[in-house]
Amino acid sequence: MRLKILESSWSGWLVDYKPKETEKEYDIKLNEKYVIKTVKQSYVKDNKCVEEEEEIFSFKIIEINNCSIKIQTFQSFSDNDDNTVNLLSDKKEFIVTNEKPLKLTTPTMDAGEIFILSLIK
Repeated sequence: MRLKILESSWSGWLVDYKPKETEKEYDIKLNEKYVIKTVKQSYVKDNKCVEEEEEIFSFKIIEINNCSIKIQTFQSFSDNDDNTVNLLSDKKEFIVTNEKPLKLTTPTMDAGEIFILSLIK
């Protein structure tokens, strides 16, 4: 069993917004940290420019079964099935099953990231 992750984005600012999609497959390993997406952040601290990598999506697989895995994310995500984003979500544990992909969205207002996780045999 492997984990496939389709990464894309969304924007409420542009009517004809076309996200770039990327898809990757990963081996399933218990308690290993997976860092899927990062961005560089720059800011000034003590009059010096500092650059840091910020994790947008990372998780650990905390449970493996025959037909599902449970993940624990390091950030909160919205997992609503009705294509809405729960801005107040503080959820960090999710189950990915063989039957249905799991769609996670960053709980942001105007634009954000979407990650669709699927188990493949």
